[in-house]
Parts: sequence; C-alpha cells; structure tokens
Amino acid sequence: MFANLLKKVKKLLKKIYNSLVQFILFNFFKIDEKKIVFDNFNGKGYGCNPKYIAEELIRQNINCDMVWLVEDFAEEMPSQIRKAKYGSLKSMYELATARLWIDNVRNYKGIPKREGQFYIQTWHAGLGLKKVEKDIEKSLSPEYVKDAKNDGKITDLMLSNCKFITDLYRKSYWYEGEVLEEGFPRNDILINIPKHVKEKVYKYFDINDEKSLVIYAPTFRKNLDMDVYKFSYQKCIAELNKKFCKQYIMLIRLHPNIAQYNNLISYSDNVLDATNYPDIQELLAACEVGITDYSSIMFDLSMIGKKVFLFGKDLDIFKEKERDLEFQIEELPFPFAKSEEELFSNISNFSEEDYEIKCKKFYDKLGAINPPNASEKVVDIIKTKIKGA
Repeated sequence: MFANLLKKVKKLLKKIYNSLVQFILFNFFKIDEKKIVFDNFNGKGYGCNPKYIAEELIRQNINCDMVWLVEDFAEEMPSQIRKAKYGSLKSMYELATARLWIDNVRNYKGIPKREGQFYIQTWHAGLGLKKVEKDIEKSLSPEYVKDAKNDGKITDLMLSNCKFITDLYRKSYWYEGEVLEEGFPRNDILINIPKHVKEKVYKYFDINDEKSLVIYAPTFRKNLDMDVYKFSYQKCIAELNKKFCKQYIMLIRLHPNIAQYNNLISYSDNVLDATNYPDIQELLAACEVGITDYSSIMFDLSMIGKKVFLFGKDLDIFKEKERDLEFQIEELPFPFAKSEEELFSNISNFSEEDYEIKCKKFYDKLGAINPPNASEKVVDIIKTKIKGA
C-alpha cells in the first residue's frame, strides 16, 4: 500500500515538474527557426533514417543547428551535430525551441509540440512482416496506445516507399496527415552502395576482403528465450560456401531490445558479434546474403537484389504468443524454413532466377519504389521549413 502511494506521489511530482518546465520554456524561450532535433530509438545511437537525413543536410551545407538526443555522449557523429542527453532538462529545452523534430519512434519526451514546430516521423521499419500499432492494439499497453495516438495526432509528415505502407499508415498508425512516398533515407546507402562502406565494415571486424558476408538478424521475442536464435551457424556457412562457391563470414545482429544478451551466443573466427555495430544499414550494404525470421531486413535486402532466407522455427508460437503477421508466409518471395535441415536444403536448392521473378511480382503488387535519393527529397521539405536554408 505504501509503495503504491509513493509511486502515485512520484508520478504527481513529475507531472508538476514537467508542467513547470513547459511553462518556463514556452513563455520565456522562442522557437529557433534554424534548429532541428533528431532522435533515434530514444537516444540509442546515431543511425536509421534520422542519420541519413542529417548527413544529407551536411552534404548540402544547409545553414541549420542540428541537435542529437543521446544516452551516451561517446556516440560518434559528425562534428556539425551537437549532443544533448536524452531525457534531460537540456533535451527538453532543445525540443521546446526547435523548428523541426525528426524521430523514428513514438515521441513521448515530456514536451508537447508547440505551434510553429514541424514534426517528421520517419518510423524505423519500413515494409514489415509483423502486424503493428492499431492492428495489435489489444496486446499493447494502454500507456503506449495513448502515446501512439498522440504521436499520430502531432505528426506532420511520414515517409513511405510503397503504396502498401502509405495505406497502412492510414489504417493502423492513428495518422491522417501527409505521407512522402519517395523512399526511406536509410536505404539510399543500399541502392547506391559507396565503396568505403564495405571497406569500413571489413576493417571494423578485421575481415579479409576475399571473404563474403552473410548477416543473421532475427527479431526479438518478449519471452527472452535465447535458444530460439541459436542453430548450427557452421553448417549454414558450409552450405553457403558450397552453393555460391565463396567463403562466408557470418555476422550475428541481435535486435536492440535484446542486445544485452549478445554474450549468450557462441562466436568463432567465422561467426562474429555484430550486435553493437553502430549502423545496421552499413552491415546490410556490405553483406551478400541475409538470414532472418520475421525482421523487416528481409525487405531492405531483397529490394536491392540480395539473397534472403527465412528461418523461423517458432512460427506458430510466434504468431500466437508474440505477434501475428501482415503477410502469410506463402505470400513472401523468400524460401522459408522451420528447421535447420530445411534451411540448409533451401540454400542448396536456391534458384536465383526464380527468386528474382518472385521478388519482382511481390513488389509490383505492393506498388513499391526504390529511389536512390530519398534523403534529398526529405531535405527539400526541410529547407522550406527553416529560414535562410
């Protein structure tokens, strides 16, 4: 009883504190017409769509003040970007006085959007396999649903790379505003892969440039059973080597929600831990093959012609206990396996010609586009919102 009372008192005090901070910030500090505040996964690093928008602003030498919300000040990013501690009073000031907000997750940072501010919600998944937001509302917490509805209400612009996603925003994201259907900035690096990106990845992991890379990037489960992510990585590599006449190194990239358990995976000379590599898009750019279960990386990779194999040994349990799927497995153009033996067989019997035909048919049906300059399209809009750009 005392614990519940203490919790209520703390919640009330926090509400009073936030209200006082908002009153001061909104009444004594004006909006800076050149300031843009970026956030990636609530302060977790420099990456995803916000990163590539920021770098396009830098490339074009746009006259603006860029602020990035971080949990760790050691996070590396361009010198043109200032850092503010996520959730701090400083971050509240930066948000309250910025002309633009750019985020890739729901915004619940304690500062209401002011009149005159412009909010770009880039989202973080693009085309995805799992059902999301309103379609799984009953499994979401009331607090998240409340925040999501508010986020949809205050958002001014969302990004899309196909008609299917645009329609999904309208149906499932509590959003009725404008959608820029010009691709996702984070995929620019995949469509035109810079040579230095592959070199950077290979140098980071100290990999011989004669080797080829396969990435294993499964999604997360709430039950935290790590066994679902484990299989015979060595046999998988051997099958890939045999099928494609190359020597593969496997990079294992766990989802950010379970990144702290990466030490429970068995690594070796040709099975490397890539969970904490700063930018997954760079990993995707450097890899030739992708293996996942239900993660959206299947679409990022296949849309640029890379090979994708699906391995979900808990498919039925996942759909029942975790989340239902937006597409039936049979609708997807990727070979799917429920067992290791089936995965290895899918690799051995892979037909590149059949795969390409299936992918084209699938993406044509969704109205997918893959433009090489999504970042430029977003920056074109940003330039209309800040003074002196």
